[in-house]
Amino acid sequence: MWGRWGVGISLTLLGALASSTPAPPTLRLLERAQTALVEGRLGESEASLEALGVGAPVRVSIDLSGMPADQRAGAWVSYLSALRMWEDASHGLVRWHLSTPENAQVRIAFVPAARYEHRHVAGRATWSRAVHQLGDSYFATLRADIAIGLQDPTGAPLSLPAIRHVMAHEMGHVIGLDDSPMSGSIMGRLDPQAPAHALSADDEAELNSLHTVVRDVQTALLVARRTSQ
Repeated sequence: MWGRWGVGISLTLLGALASSTPAPPTLRLLERAQTALVEGRLGESEASLEALGVGAPVRVSIDLSGMPADQRAGAWVSYLSALRMWEDASHGLVRWHLSTPENAQVRIAFVPAARYEHRHVAGRATWSRAVHQLGDSYFATLRADIAIGLQDPTGAPLSLPAIRHVMAHEMGHVIGLDDSPMSGSIMGRLDPQAPAHALSADDEAELNSLHTVVRDVQTALLVARRTSQ
């Protein structure tokens, strides 16, 4: 579900297929980065990319206080691997930096049951992206709050692999990806009995498609910076 440009709400549905249309905020930021580059506003172009979570490290906090104490150590390792899969697949474009909740851009918390409009969902993420101008300078803001449920609709606990799938899915939204109709993909629906353990070919293709444009803009920015010196 999308609100006005730059603000979105994503849901990881249990057993339901979400929309597979392109994410408007992502596309508009890419268009802004390209337009600003062509028109010589290099700072604005760079900030537009940073709002997509590429370039500068994204500060992330993980709050495990909602999880049973005896599960936290194993969960911590599992969830770090969910972050790492996007770093590895992006070949350095996406970088996460663990932070405190006060300083984090992305805050992840675990709750007994995640809900949206009275529906039980596996995960819920609200995020905002914006590019700001201060005088002749531009800067980006990226914020996200992610709630990940620990139970399925029957009240039974979700497995760590299932929760890991949800976390990776929601972090995919943070870096600009949309839901996928492909079963078995991280960006697809969650099957609690058969969660995705790694990025699918479809996940990687979507990420590569997005990051091909990002790299093209970054390369052009580098050339423009050198030319202007």
